[in-house]
Amino acid sequence: MNTKSTLAKKRLPFNRLLVDLKFDPNQPNQVKHTISHFVYHGHESRATRQVGDSTRFLTVAFTKNSTEDCMRIWLRTVTQPGSESIILGVEKYTFLGFTESNLKAGHLLFFREGDDFNVETLLKTFGDLRPVYEASGYGKFAARLGMSFSSTVPTLEIKPEDEVEIMDLTARDGSLTSDGSGLIRESTARETASLLGVSVDTAVFQVRRGGHKGTLTLCSDELFDQRYGRNKKIAYRPSMLKYKGGPQILEVQDVSRPPKAGRLNKQFIVLLLTRGIPFTVFEDLLQMQLEEIDKITTDRKKALECVEGETDAEASPIDFGQTLHEMLLAGHDMNEPFLATLLRRFQNKSREALRSKLHIPVKASGYLFGVVDYRGVLQEGEVYINLPTKGGPQVGPVAVMRNPAYHPDGKYFRFERIRVLKAVNKPELKQLINCIVFAASGAYSETDRMGGGDLDGDRYFVIFNPLLIPEPRRTPPRVDTPGTPRIKTVTIAGFTQTAFSPAMMNRNTNIRSDAVETFIAMRCNFLVGQISNQWSDIVGATRELADLSQCRALVPLIETALASLIILDDFLRVKKQITSLQESPAWGRLTADWEDPLELLAERVPGKVNEEMGFIPNPQLILRSSTSEEEWQRLALEAKDLMLEYNARLSSAIAADTE
Repeated sequence: MNTKSTLAKKRLPFNRLLVDLKFDPNQPNQVKHTISHFVYHGHESRATRQVGDSTRFLTVAFTKNSTEDCMRIWLRTVTQPGSESIILGVEKYTFLGFTESNLKAGHLLFFREGDDFNVETLLKTFGDLRPVYEASGYGKFAARLGMSFSSTVPTLEIKPEDEVEIMDLTARDGSLTSDGSGLIRESTARETASLLGVSVDTAVFQVRRGGHKGTLTLCSDELFDQRYGRNKKIAYRPSMLKYKGGPQILEVQDVSRPPKAGRLNKQFIVLLLTRGIPFTVFEDLLQMQLEEIDKITTDRKKALECVEGETDAEASPIDFGQTLHEMLLAGHDMNEPFLATLLRRFQNKSREALRSKLHIPVKASGYLFGVVDYRGVLQEGEVYINLPTKGGPQVGPVAVMRNPAYHPDGKYFRFERIRVLKAVNKPELKQLINCIVFAASGAYSETDRMGGGDLDGDRYFVIFNPLLIPEPRRTPPRVDTPGTPRIKTVTIAGFTQTAFSPAMMNRNTNIRSDAVETFIAMRCNFLVGQISNQWSDIVGATRELADLSQCRALVPLIETALASLIILDDFLRVKKQITSLQESPAWGRLTADWEDPLELLAERVPGKVNEEMGFIPNPQLILRSSTSEEEWQRLALEAKDLMLEYNARLSSAIAADTE
């Protein structure tokens, strides 16, 4: 059986310009620009496959010195119809727009038109995107455009007659329990897995297909036939349809796989402390990891365990782990200078990750795709987690969390970042491996409860270690009347505002102008990071931790800022409210008899060790002191010729291995 679990995605060349803008002192309202061009490599996407040449796409970024006024003038020049756009060499690039990820990075997209595609016809091949803009504005349009620029691998063609729409499942409060989660028949799943080169028993596929976005969960052919018919291959839900039209190829962005070791972070640690997990638990976990790191320069077995743990872990900070791992497996002497240097560098990287981010490994944990129980066998509060590499179905209490996390439960807010649920064994779900299956019914959607999560590709941090599973807080959840739309509000110091949806706001009817204004206002949006830093600065100030009123006041602001692309008015309003909170006399004041637990943990991590390569040869290898100068020179000349011959043979051997 094929056991590969990662996708082989092609990397392609793209053009990029870095633009520095400033006003011309000699010509009012005229902008001077300095441009740097370079080529970078990114992953293939629907867009690159449609065009066939990734260099026809150009991303434009701006230096930090470029002001909003300069960008507005310059962009009006290069984005409007009839303008000269951007000419790179002899090639003309026309404004295409930007995706949500482009916006966060501060990049714009341009496209080199040709006989096959211009900007308008290219956008039409992606699907019917214009109604998205007309209904919801450029922010939502950018998010949907991003579906065609996501890193994906093409697989099967799924024709309209091969698919069926099935209804979404809802909780009693009206929230969706199946948001973004569809089904794929087992035989089609196996065929897809074979094309991808991943394990044929893969249970979850994160996909794009035309305007559909979400996950497809494995369903046996027998059950699929009974429910949806023999001639259907996939079943999608209305929550997966973001716009109509587009290519019919099933594009896979990611697949479920055996979970890698998870890590705590500052947010998770604070929330677990707030929920009553003793500080000593985190001290012990940290100390265990530090002891493991200390041993790796002398203990090969321990070094392999640590390096394998890092290379297997999610978001590993080690970028040279594979080389280190191969050298250890090859049996190189632990004192060999290069290997010893890598080991010390590994120590420093690991300690720095612990000190700065408190990324403490938790072996009994992992990140898993979330899916819905389409068989309906799970009760409210139950989950099914079948991990073949860890003994099969897990049974007992588990803590389930989702990044980012700023409040421990629903005591003050509808969102509840830490859910304590019961893992049960349900043989009916045995095919659903390496994922977490949530109940389809209940008072509310478990994923929606965790900060508005869904099942279209979110990964959930699941902890099995009983020392890190808090006692549930007996707070009854809020149950909304089914069908009642929720209106997000933000209340600070008695002032309540409505977080309006994009459809409620006036928009510019010119999509290019709207794109420019949205980009200028929201590019490189560091608002979430700014609020997060404020939260981190004060969350450890008192024994209340995340229950501190000032921390609670930041939560609705964070939720608003985390929206896909928030409205400009909301953006400015949130910034103003942050300033107001910071001016409070008690802001960030540390309780006199209290020490910040995060700082205490960070202080326990040792500093850097010297990474410089050192080499003290064995005295028996020092030949110069035991031979004449004439003989030494002869040996040196002979060694030079032998080294050239050796290098030539080595190059030939390497070339033969790669054929």
